[in-house]
Amino acid sequence: MTGYISLILMVIFTTGGNILIKLGAPGLVFGKSLKALIRSGFNKHFVLGCISVLFAAVAYIFALTRVPLNIAYSFTGFNYIFVFLAGWKILKEDVKPVQLGGIVLILTGIVVWNI
Repeated sequence: MTGYISLILMVIFTTGGNILIKLGAPGLVFGKSLKALIRSGFNKHFVLGCISVLFAAVAYIFALTRVPLNIAYSFTGFNYIFVFLAGWKILKEDVKPVQLGGIVLILTGIVVWNI
């Protein structure tokens, strides 16, 4: 597996993990007891989200062994873009024009950095 494929997997796992954690977070029980919080943390979305974020970290670490750090780190900017898009399309979150402008700036920065 090349470093660039690992970076793509890192973005996919990060995006999926964030969406799953967001879906599982309402099931967490805060304020009662530590035992209740831990027990509530075993809902499927939350657990799968945490596993996905762990896989993202492993993919990123692997990529760092194959790709220069400045290139690998610039790819983390795609996390902002894809998490934003997934929140909009999957979670039906509101989108403001200024956020779309921010996404365009992030994408432009990634492209310019990697030319």
